[in-house]
Amino acid sequence: MKGKTCRIKTPSDYFEGKYGDPRPTIQIEDEYVNVFGRSWEEVQGNPAATLYALRVLQGEIPKEGKVYYGKIRGLGELVHETELEEIAKEKRR
Repeated sequence: MKGKTCRIKTPSDYFEGKYGDPRPTIQIEDEYVNVFGRSWEEVQGNPAATLYALRVLQGEIPKEGKVYYGKIRGLGELVHETELEEIAKEKRR
């Protein structure tokens, strides 16, 4: 997923409330642990990690599995691997 452009697979109230789009596109930088050097659970004071933790606690996403860091409209977000669908690049003719 590193460097890929993806879309949020299933419509989400969280993303719609924040971005006005229930399925926004996200530019994936890498797995969170590779970007920040530790698990999202070990980070304090990071807004993206805090919001992600709230989504886990609310049962929106599973706690286990790969967590990616990316940007939606310039804002950092953490997303679970199950939330993503890769956007196929258009073939040039």
